[in-house]
Amino acid sequence: GLLNDLRLGRDIDRPNRSYAFRFRPVQAQTAGLFRSTLLVKNPPAHTRLRGLVSQAFTWRRLKTVEPRIAELARQRLDVIAEKGEADVMADLAFPLPVAVIGELVGVPEGEREPFRELVRRQFSSGDGAAQVTTELESYFADLVARRRAHRDDDLLSDLIDARDESGRLSEDELRAMAMIIFLAGFVTTTNLIGNGLLALLHHPDELGRLRRDPGLVQPAVQEMLRYDPPVQVVPRTVLEPAELDGRRLPPGENVVCMVAAANRDPRRFPDPDRFDVGRTDGQPLSFGWGIHHCLGSVLASLEGQIVFRQLIGRFDTIGLLEDDPPLTRGSFLRGRERLPVRVTSAWVAGSAG
Repeated sequence: GLLNDLRLGRDIDRPNRSYAFRFRPVQAQTAGLFRSTLLVKNPPAHTRLRGLVSQAFTWRRLKTVEPRIAELARQRLDVIAEKGEADVMADLAFPLPVAVIGELVGVPEGEREPFRELVRRQFSSGDGAAQVTTELESYFADLVARRRAHRDDDLLSDLIDARDESGRLSEDELRAMAMIIFLAGFVTTTNLIGNGLLALLHHPDELGRLRRDPGLVQPAVQEMLRYDPPVQVVPRTVLEPAELDGRRLPPGENVVCMVAAANRDPRRFPDPDRFDVGRTDGQPLSFGWGIHHCLGSVLASLEGQIVFRQLIGRFDTIGLLEDDPPLTRGSFLRGRERLPVRVTSAWVAGSAG
């Protein structure tokens, strides 16, 4: 209800002090260029901005890039198979999604690696977020300038056309759109892969069930998102007087929606603490809801299905080398710093299509 209530939105000019202290990384995202992103806009600006890019993330459009995602996944698994051991976060969960969204948006291959550390700093509980914001703004200003000089078949070139030919975007909105689509396009999927694989390895009966019935991969990915969601909280600000459970919420009041708690609500998900790859109880709130529902949810789910289908088909065994790897810092995102595993292959590279 809260996420679908238009009386609650984003008001970046009236931050609550206790809220800002508790969720400092969220607050940092409303600085600089982040102020021009979809994340902090309300209608009608949000409607205009979302409309410019929504067609790029429909299921029909993304199905055309499915073979490329599968090819990139096979390449990453080839490397893991050859080594026999891997840090899933560094060898698969980051490089695959960043390659997929990098190609879609137009971030060159040789320039993607530093974003893993930049995102870690941006969403941590430390004080370096402002510096990271400056670095991100500088990079995307330069990238837009380069793409203006040499257009390509990517989303950034389409956004530049929307800015230069029709004026539907301001310059700040152009840079902000490219930045947030790229960043959001890999950070959630990275932690979906890491959190999801860890959940499977901690529940070997469910992993075996998925091996026996690979057709469960779609509900399994939804269950991974529900059980251990990459995004833990969704912030909102009261824009008009509202009431919640008998409590009056005046304009300017900040509300923190605990997505992870909602995903364990027994009224919606029976036996919510049980990890069940065949669960069909309903859609989790891991990608938000309402007008701010994550644009990249279809892409993230598609990548997750491809990755886990290939993982269980490619490796006979996947064993944890560290039972409880450390969590990344911060309260906004949930993921693992590392996820070391040992694998044995069911087949060698080149033996299957």
